[in-house]
Amino acid sequence: MSTNSILEKRFFEEVQKRAGWANAHIQELEKNPDNKEVLYLLFQDIHPVRGLAIFLDMANIERVVSPIEKYLDDRLHDTETLSTGNFELLKKMICEFNNSLAVSIKDIPNSQHFQINK
Repeated sequence: MSTNSILEKRFFEEVQKRAGWANAHIQELEKNPDNKEVLYLLFQDIHPVRGLAIFLDMANIERVVSPIEKYLDDRLHDTETLSTGNFELLKKMICEFNNSLAVSIKDIPNSQHFQINK
């Protein structure tokens, strides 16, 4: 297995774990949209994914993750709570992130064991 394949496999293992955490944080935000701590945890789930995607030159994932990271950063600095419209937009962005991962994972040999929760 090439070094690139190993790095990509490890990347997707890490991203799968973070996607699971992100999904749990989204569910928590749905119950309590003014919880900035959970919003920050969601930001921490997404931020390293962007950095790793840039490092591994995975433009398709970086292109999806960057707006999510910016959106979360903006919401963290808002004084208002996460409105219903903002929350629905965030869920849509996370869903798009999950979908882009599923498509990217298919490109890696022997990757059938990866499952992304939606």
